[in-house]
Amino acid sequence: MNETPAPVCLLVVGISPARIGGMEMLLKETCRQLRDRGWSTVLALEGEPAPMLLEYFGDLPEVRFVVAPHHGGLAPRQIPMFWRVLREARPQMVVYAFNGILRLLPWVAFLRRTRRIIYWEHSSKPVGYVPRAFPPGKRLAARLLTWPLDRVTTVSQYTARCLAVQGLYPAGRITAVHSGVPFDNQDPPDGSVTFRQRFGIPLEGNLLMQVSWLVPEKGIDVLLRVFRRVLDARPRTLLAIVGEGPQRAEYEALARQIGVAEAVHFTGSVTTMGMSEVFAAADVYCQMSQWEEALGLVVVEAQAAGRPVVATRVGGIPEMVLEGETGYLVGRQDEAAAAAILIELLDDPARRKRMGEAARRHARSHFDLGRNVTRLLDAWQA
Repeated sequence: MNETPAPVCLLVVGISPARIGGMEMLLKETCRQLRDRGWSTVLALEGEPAPMLLEYFGDLPEVRFVVAPHHGGLAPRQIPMFWRVLREARPQMVVYAFNGILRLLPWVAFLRRTRRIIYWEHSSKPVGYVPRAFPPGKRLAARLLTWPLDRVTTVSQYTARCLAVQGLYPAGRITAVHSGVPFDNQDPPDGSVTFRQRFGIPLEGNLLMQVSWLVPEKGIDVLLRVFRRVLDARPRTLLAIVGEGPQRAEYEALARQIGVAEAVHFTGSVTTMGMSEVFAAADVYCQMSQWEEALGLVVVEAQAAGRPVVATRVGGIPEMVLEGETGYLVGRQDEAAAAAILIELLDDPARRKRMGEAARRHARSHFDLGRNVTRLLDAWQA
């Protein structure tokens, strides 16, 4: 007797992962829970999956990977590519993410009689972005393009508000579901000494840290100038900037120019130890993002590791931090305020400990990856 094949969910994700980070963990947990609900998943990326990604998904052999080259915008030449991917996958549900909501994919999927079509919004916005309603004519055209969609889910209330204000899709059919980080029943290991020794960071002195891609949107230059102020007041303080990016040489030069290079440690990408161990080395976590972050998941990771946070009040980051309880928020360019708060925290170990414990509880209560993916799939009616 032939078994009925599992329904297929096609996840069209406009990225080609180059590392294993928060997005990759989210995709894997989504695929795992879809499997547990009886679905088969086809994951469409913009390029061939990297070996490390295939290895990461090795315990989910039922997940198939296909290539859907860059597919943002509304170019008609994309239609044959979408048609091919849909014909091969034969999905009952299509979910697409990144590259914007206004695409031709929903109509192509609708014409192929896909039962359910979802847009999953992850996009951050430019520096100082203010959402505004589309003019009536463009709004009508946008509503026509998004008509086949059954639901829109977003990774933050901020991104949900942006879509609602723009008027691209009915606000009542937009659901915000935060991403999260994995938790088990164990507290994360303390990798403070290991991390410092591996990267030649002195064991003495308080350590500030930011983990991010080294690009202007992440505010590395702002962080360095803030650190200059902190170092003037507390000369034994250290800073670790964890990550890689095209502007690394420029930021290293800036550190030398403003006289903080001796106390700043650029570690590059960290791939040989768990991120909880990396965060454990920090006394305070910083996130000086300048653009409007859709979520700022690294802030959640730092809080999950029990670290208080000082971050900019941009995009979805205020949804991550309980002001005065798990951390503090400052204006995008308010270097003086950021430095003053950091100095206060460095001078008050008891407050850091209290806020770190509150941060871990907050992350566990609101940003557990497994629970939040369950909410996400419920919103998709998967």
